[in-house]
Amino acid sequence: MNPTFLRYCPLFLVVVAVSLTEWAPLRGTSGGEVLAATITLAWDASPDPDVSGYRIYARASGSLYQYANPVCETTDTRCGIEIFENRTPYYFIVRAINTQGAESTDSNEVVYWSKNHMAEVNGAEEMPAFLLPTGPAAFFYDPSPATHVENSSELFRPLEFVDLHPGILSVLLHVPPFENAVDIYVGIYAPEINPSVYLVGYNRSLTPLYAGVESFVSNKLGDMAFPLFENIPISQLRPGIYYLSVLVTPANEMGDYYLWTTYLTIP
Repeated sequence: MNPTFLRYCPLFLVVVAVSLTEWAPLRGTSGGEVLAATITLAWDASPDPDVSGYRIYARASGSLYQYANPVCETTDTRCGIEIFENRTPYYFIVRAINTQGAESTDSNEVVYWSKNHMAEVNGAEEMPAFLLPTGPAAFFYDPSPATHVENSSELFRPLEFVDLHPGILSVLLHVPPFENAVDIYVGIYAPEINPSVYLVGYNRSLTPLYAGVESFVSNKLGDMAFPLFENIPISQLRPGIYYLSVLVTPANEMGDYYLWTTYLTIP
């Protein structure tokens, strides 16, 4: 296996088409239409000459990717995937495979907001873009069992804690779309640890705040949803309260911001 390949194989994934199909009512249901959506995904071909194909993985909101069960495996650079329109967002990533069967790391993650889900939450078929902050605005909320996608800075919940297996924790991040480019910062404040304030890098590295301010991503339109941390054994975390924050500012500006903060208690 090529360790460099395993660490990094650049791929960029996008949703290029969505088609909806009306299905007959499922057996055992009380009636009504059941919709299915075919999501067509496309991505850049890997420049690595050792790449032999690609695998697509999908998850619903509140779940993790099952890397043992790809939803599509192909040698092409696009794939159509059929899902049920069941009022939940779906997330997708792609991984490249080399001739030895080893996989690359994940591509960027894309999210498909189902027509039914967005009509139920926002009364619209698409999630509307957030306005840029015009001043400092900070929001503190209790731990959320799911990201909340209402188009309101006060009601939005960008962080979701997932405990799919006893003693194993994952943290999901969702940033809404914005009308213009923004910089996004993710921070952790852990009073029981010295130093106590860290910034999270896009590669999930932790940098003490005193070492300098670095954004998680910069000059983006938002609309991001993916695991921030995955499969962390809770036993490896020091007991105490961990505060997690997401800061969104207009690109290259720091005076105006949205700041969402929640917390996690480790017994």
